[in-house]
Amino acid sequence: MDQRFERSKNTWYERTNTGGDFLNSLTEILRSYKECQDKNAFKELDNMIYDYLSQAAIEQKDLLIEACKEVLEPCADRKNTGYQIQEEKMTKEFFCFILSLLMRLEKKTEDTNSLLKEILLGDFNADELYYIWNQFKRLSLKKMVQTDRESYNLLERIYRKSYDIYFEKTKSQLEKIPKEQRDPACIVVLTIQLLGMNHAPTKTLIERVKWLKKLGKKVYIVNTTEQYLAAGEIPIYDPAVGSVEESYRNAHVIRFGEDEFDFLQISEKMTIERKLRTVLRLIRQVKPFYILSMGTGSMTADLCGQAIPTASMALAFSNLPHTMNPMKILGRMIREEEKETFANMDVIESRFTFELKEQTHTFTRKEYRIPEDAFVLVIVGIRLDYELSDDFTKLLITLEKEGFFVVLAGKFETYSEWCQNDPVLEQNTNFIGYCEDMEALMEICDLYINPIRLGGGFSVIEAFAKGVPGVYTKAGDVFVSGGPDFAVNDLGEMKEQIERYRKDDAFYREMSAKAKDRAKLMTSSESAIRDLNDAIEQRVREKYW
Repeated sequence: MDQRFERSKNTWYERTNTGGDFLNSLTEILRSYKECQDKNAFKELDNMIYDYLSQAAIEQKDLLIEACKEVLEPCADRKNTGYQIQEEKMTKEFFCFILSLLMRLEKKTEDTNSLLKEILLGDFNADELYYIWNQFKRLSLKKMVQTDRESYNLLERIYRKSYDIYFEKTKSQLEKIPKEQRDPACIVVLTIQLLGMNHAPTKTLIERVKWLKKLGKKVYIVNTTEQYLAAGEIPIYDPAVGSVEESYRNAHVIRFGEDEFDFLQISEKMTIERKLRTVLRLIRQVKPFYILSMGTGSMTADLCGQAIPTASMALAFSNLPHTMNPMKILGRMIREEEKETFANMDVIESRFTFELKEQTHTFTRKEYRIPEDAFVLVIVGIRLDYELSDDFTKLLITLEKEGFFVVLAGKFETYSEWCQNDPVLEQNTNFIGYCEDMEALMEICDLYINPIRLGGGFSVIEAFAKGVPGVYTKAGDVFVSGGPDFAVNDLGEMKEQIERYRKDDAFYREMSAKAKDRAKLMTSSESAIRDLNDAIEQRVREKYW
């Protein structure tokens, strides 16, 4: 590492450890990286800032915001509505890192859009463009940045620009394979990530490939490892790195229960062009009738769609996938208000179903510190740090003061900090972490409730299967899975409905029966997968090559 950055690193640690004149030197330390292009140097800076922010008081964070603004001041436009590189000696790496830090700290749309504009219009290659798009997929999902319609449009243009560059480079490899040369019994399934059975998207994929196999299909599974891929990395603050299951790395066959599938996991270190070449070799060898792409924003699948008709499915199944391929799978029926928007798209309506894990345990309220006589609400999610909004937290506080008890299951790293919102949260909630047997947990709870969010579609069916009804708003995967009978318009109605469940035994029994019926419908996967496969095959025969 350059000696200048090593000195800055030493200065940082010296002044954070001693107090000294550190806070007045933030600008000086950040500015010392202005001409830096060394990614490792920025990783060191990222680690230092991350450690600092994890311990800093609000006042110290505000000083870091001011330091970022001071460093970026020469880049501010005259209307003070954003930033763009104007200094000759300022590297794009420095600009992107400092602006991404400011974007995360301040959460202002003008910072988000300034960074996206620089990425779109600046000197960035296809790998770098796709890398940034992937990072923003995560930042937006976890509500780590502020976005608006312009942000969405900029991200669309960034993805399209990346795709166009890749296509121009690889189009000679993307010759179409006519349907007459393809095997009607063969399907290649591409996924951006494949982990263990505790990973809901992996479970979703497994359920579908098992039923496709039962329909007589020869299924090849390819993990393209595109979820937050490392290729094309440019310095931004606190980037995500996609998880990869090491045991799959050299596997050629993968087993799920009694079923085996031919399998390929592509190295996460490969660029998109190398991933594409690897997948194309398989495609030209096995000649599938179609490709099923699972997971939103797979550049590899989008490019493969030039050679083989490709149907894309988002794992947040209530939404359309982000894809350049025309065949898009929606895990529900198109709503009346969407028909005009979707009129010129090739949207396949489907019923997204679930295969529940067999219950193997019996839990008691005592072992989970739940009062025996309490009316127990259960919330399940792997992003609870970001999905429990201030308004939803206030609702829980009100309910708990009225005697309700709340169980939280999944991932919630900031649970202790969240409990500081009100003493009743610590008294009347219990975060149990990841639960291996959700149906056993549901047996000791009374009512499933859901914050306003995109995901959660699996857990509501686990509750319904045990006769535990739910309350949720008319949005996201939970609404699609659970159906309209349990939905409310807003958090105010949610509170009223929760109270009704506790007071009205006849109503509870009626909705419990409806919950069980809904669970039966949403776990009848064979007919749903057969219908989906038939719809895809019909389209391939009638509309594609």
